[in-house]
Amino acid sequence: MSEPVQLDSLIKQRVQEAVSTAQNDIVHHMDRIIKSSFDAFQKSTNENQRQLSETQLAKIEEMNSDNYVFKRKGNEEQFKVNSKVANKMKEARCFLKEDPEQTEQTQMAAQSISEGLDILRHRQKLVKLADQSESGWKTVTEYETHSLADDSEDEKRIIRAENKAARKIKNEKQSKQHRSTPYSTSQSSRFNSNAPRNNVPVQRPGKCYECGIPGHWRVDHQTGAFGATMQRNKIDKISKNVNSFDKTVENFDSFDKSTIEKDTHSQFVKLKHTCKSTVTKVNSNDSPVNRLRNAYTYWQSINANDYILSIIRDGYKIPFYTEPESCSLRNNKTAFDNAEFVESEITKLISRGCISQVPELPKVVNPLTVARNKEKFRLVLDCRHINPHLHKFRFKYEDAVEASHMFEKGDYLFTYDLRSAYHHIEIFEDHKTYLGFSWFHEHEKVTKYYVFNVLPFGISTAGYIFTKVVRCIVKYLRDQGLQIIMYLDDGIGGASEISKANFCSLTVRYALRSAGFLIAVRKV
Repeated sequence: MSEPVQLDSLIKQRVQEAVSTAQNDIVHHMDRIIKSSFDAFQKSTNENQRQLSETQLAKIEEMNSDNYVFKRKGNEEQFKVNSKVANKMKEARCFLKEDPEQTEQTQMAAQSISEGLDILRHRQKLVKLADQSESGWKTVTEYETHSLADDSEDEKRIIRAENKAARKIKNEKQSKQHRSTPYSTSQSSRFNSNAPRNNVPVQRPGKCYECGIPGHWRVDHQTGAFGATMQRNKIDKISKNVNSFDKTVENFDSFDKSTIEKDTHSQFVKLKHTCKSTVTKVNSNDSPVNRLRNAYTYWQSINANDYILSIIRDGYKIPFYTEPESCSLRNNKTAFDNAEFVESEITKLISRGCISQVPELPKVVNPLTVARNKEKFRLVLDCRHINPHLHKFRFKYEDAVEASHMFEKGDYLFTYDLRSAYHHIEIFEDHKTYLGFSWFHEHEKVTKYYVFNVLPFGISTAGYIFTKVVRCIVKYLRDQGLQIIMYLDDGIGGASEISKANFCSLTVRYALRSAGFLIAVRKV
């Protein structure tokens, strides 16, 4: 009887094992099916999301382009056609990416489409540039001529291209037609060196850039019609040779190190190494007025040219090529909105001698405005009335590009800047009446009139003339081998060794103070 029982038990065991194996196979098979389906679903979802994202981006780009209002119909039509072509190319790229067989030819086709889209984007940018510029496609031609520039320089390239194209158009117009002038031909030849001249003074418009007196021009000084011949030496070209710096400090080891520790004012930086030191603070009440004039002998000693010496001695003669009409303009809204600040600035400027109250109405009463940079306010003289009457001189600022050529990685650098920079330049006495303004003092219930005694913020030639004056100092220091650069009132200098950088810092500060400039104290 035991054998049938054992056989039955064995059969049950075999059946259970077979059922268990079958169940496991079914589970594994279902798991593979579910996983495969999920992977396919996830891939499809990701692809749909990607296509939707690209479609949305294309729509957004199209909407952004539609917001721009074109000035010229031809540019608008070209831009629309390019947009349609770009959208079709994006669709083609999506279809290629959906292809399950990503062959080498498919990938190359997608890459070529992407490169074509980049070309179209650049073309769209040029179409907008041509449409925005008054010079049209001539600006694009000048822009593309110098295409080897960094993206950070792109805005500067556009500005340069617009200016160059405008000059070419102006020259073409002048060559095609005769420009009518409000005065006789004999008087309009201020730039024509071949025009016959005599010693008889002629009545000319504007004011002389040399003496500031109306009725004649600077060329009349050169011909002797108005006194002695004007001597104008052009020795303010900045030296590019800074390799002589080692000779300048070859005896630096004998220099008093304690003087450096007590007197240096700059912050030197080399990678993670920092050397900080202190400076004796300048009294904040010190006025910049008369400081350059009091240092006149120093400017002579550094061979400043005659034009700069005349500015320091007699004041800056505003270069009027036509004389503005007398007018009295109302202050701007920002001045009234910040009346308390304007009151305090007027009081401060009077105490420093930068402005003076006048009993009579100035010839030009300019509006006051308040400019705000972050949390800092600045009182600006809105010279919109006189700026169109001023001669615009062409000049070039030194910028980060010049600094990158001058300094190398690992150099020790220091920075410095001037305080009340523009206010060091005084105005020629007869021209102050063109820099007038008015202000109603609420507590006194009276309107008072003032004139600027110094170069104000707001006059269009301020940057040029200040750079022209400071460039004499920069030239003098570079001739001694010092590596420095100044952009308006900010400067940077340095050397390959910290001891030389220290010496350079001391020399720069000594030169600026000897010239009469106030140096701002940096917070460290």
